[in-house]
Amino acid sequence: MDQIDIVALTKKYNAGECTPEEVELLENWYLQWAPEGVNLKDEQVTAAREAVWSKLPIHQGNAYQGDPEVVKAPSRILPLVRKIAVAASLLICIGVGYYLYQQKAEVPKEVIAVNDVAPGGNRAILTLSSGEKVVLDSAANGELLKQAGLTITKSKDGELIYTTDNNTAAGELVINTIETPNGGQYTVVLPDGSRVWINAASKLTYPAAFSGTERRVELVGEAYFEVAKNKSMPFSVKTASQEVEVLGTHFNVSSYADEPAIKTTLLEGSVRISLDGQVNSYRTLKPGQQSVLADKHLDVLPANIEEAIAWKSGDFMFENQTLPEIMRKISRWYDVSVEYQQNANTQQTFSGTLSRSRNLSAVLKMLEETSNIRFKIKGKHITVIN
Repeated sequence: MDQIDIVALTKKYNAGECTPEEVELLENWYLQWAPEGVNLKDEQVTAAREAVWSKLPIHQGNAYQGDPEVVKAPSRILPLVRKIAVAASLLICIGVGYYLYQQKAEVPKEVIAVNDVAPGGNRAILTLSSGEKVVLDSAANGELLKQAGLTITKSKDGELIYTTDNNTAAGELVINTIETPNGGQYTVVLPDGSRVWINAASKLTYPAAFSGTERRVELVGEAYFEVAKNKSMPFSVKTASQEVEVLGTHFNVSSYADEPAIKTTLLEGSVRISLDGQVNSYRTLKPGQQSVLADKHLDVLPANIEEAIAWKSGDFMFENQTLPEIMRKISRWYDVSVEYQQNANTQQTFSGTLSRSRNLSAVLKMLEETSNIRFKIKGKHITVIN
């Protein structure tokens, strides 16, 4: 489950500011952290009880005698007393639960790491139409190529920028490819001004200069597009099983070969998704929608925008995802292989956000803190231990 600030919530409860959902969260938290058979010292329970009852609004007269028993309380007070007794019991449980939380925290869960793995970064290889390859992470910043009205520049911010002059002649398309390895990412500014963020283990193929009646690129893996508007020259993204057609918009396409579905998420504008080999089989997305293509079947669903583009902002974001789903993302970003022990529980789900800028062991430790899963790192290999 997600981490909660039990101290803050307890103080909020004492102040009478908890919502019903937060009260339920506290109860569930206690059930999570208070295993059977744990004996606590009497003074711990007493201290918790006294802390609660010292705050009750019924100290006057005989309504309170130092214990949660009201023998001669007026009838108008009894309903309040019953509610307070329930609240007192809950807060005592919370106090006990917090003690258990502290006890658990004294024995931190540690990832077994023979060595650690640094996060990915701006790494990619540019392949020119001549077949020449340029390793962008080691190439100097500045102008990489200038010919026939085309200039390719590498910026200090990790962008590859294409610019063309107005006199560039239309002719045979000159195709370039940029490919990121596991543990790499890169940004390309295409010759029309469209900007593409390319995730790890991905490849984008595109013309060095657009001409004709369309702007067409091909994608393997994942990328986020901000397409420059040009109604006279529509923009399209071709993947293994579908094509995305746009005029000018912001969207994300995830089409990894090791994922069960191709997902296209629309943030702004409008796109049309068509399937390979199927005539008139297209769907139009509106902002906030996501298409999911699996087993040659295309569905359109409400999108979790933050989750879909978290990678672009430097985060992993998971919403009820299983361990294998999460580990595929981690494997691509840290360039590691993953092995599961036979008894590893791979069906439990996780939700949360983790920074992609942290070392591998720190990310795995956060997953350990919310489960009974353990990880071992050795070289570029992770073993998942139950």
